[in-house]
Amino acid sequence: MKTTTGILKLATHKIECPKWDEPIHIVPFGDVHRHAPMCNVKKWKRSLEKMKQLPNAYFLGMGDYDDLMSASERAAFASPKFHESTRETLDDFAKSKTFALAKELDFMRGRLIGLVGGNHFYPFQNGTDSDQLLCDHLDCPYLGVSAMIRLQFSVKKGGGKGMSVDMWAHHGKGASRLIGGSINRVEQMREALHADVYLMGHDHRRAAVPLSIMELTSGRNGLHLKYRKQWLCRTGSFLNAYSDGEESYIVEACKGPVDLGYIVLTMTPTRDRTDGRDVCNMDIHALI
Repeated sequence: MKTTTGILKLATHKIECPKWDEPIHIVPFGDVHRHAPMCNVKKWKRSLEKMKQLPNAYFLGMGDYDDLMSASERAAFASPKFHESTRETLDDFAKSKTFALAKELDFMRGRLIGLVGGNHFYPFQNGTDSDQLLCDHLDCPYLGVSAMIRLQFSVKKGGGKGMSVDMWAHHGKGASRLIGGSINRVEQMREALHADVYLMGHDHRRAAVPLSIMELTSGRNGLHLKYRKQWLCRTGSFLNAYSDGEESYIVEACKGPVDLGYIVLTMTPTRDRTDGRDVCNMDIHALI
């Protein structure tokens, strides 16, 4: 029985922009741990209402949507000592929790880029898991634990050539006591793939840091420098760290709490006439 997916997915998603200079919102969310005792349900439900109100919004799941089983628990569950009836009972329980979460996320249907798999998932006896079942109910792609995604944008009004934004989303590995170490782990992704946005969950932090790189472009008047912005992001959580009378590994390890919630990436199509050329770009900003 698998303890992790280890799957990489390459994906494209087409997005039609209503017009130039009108932003599209990309909402990565994850580490909800929905039915864990320490899940901040009020914060989660308020966040869902805010997501519903965002215009031109698209969503990307970053893993750990529920708290059904950790890797160590899945390893124990692989033991042949479990009765078949016990496995069936646990399957039914995991399905009921997954169906309940799918109902909460149903408003995202048709606007889900996909769901990245996390490390807290339930392995069903048929070889699939609860993350994949959630994808089935929401009619969206399952993106493995690591997904390299190209967003393909077109503008409905005003014409112009298409544009793309490349994102690398990974549920996440490692953690750090300080925010610098957390972002450093995301920055390491830049060594492996050139992208516009790098996304990680897992350590429950919520942060977005912009960087810039230079590219050489050529035009009628020779060479020019073009600045390209890149974003390093940790995508947040909805799991409380401290609560009176509740057990938590965070309490035991004396780790600090994190700012709960999610981030929003705004991607705005722009069009300028530069050096005799029609230059189209996506201007990317992050809201925390």
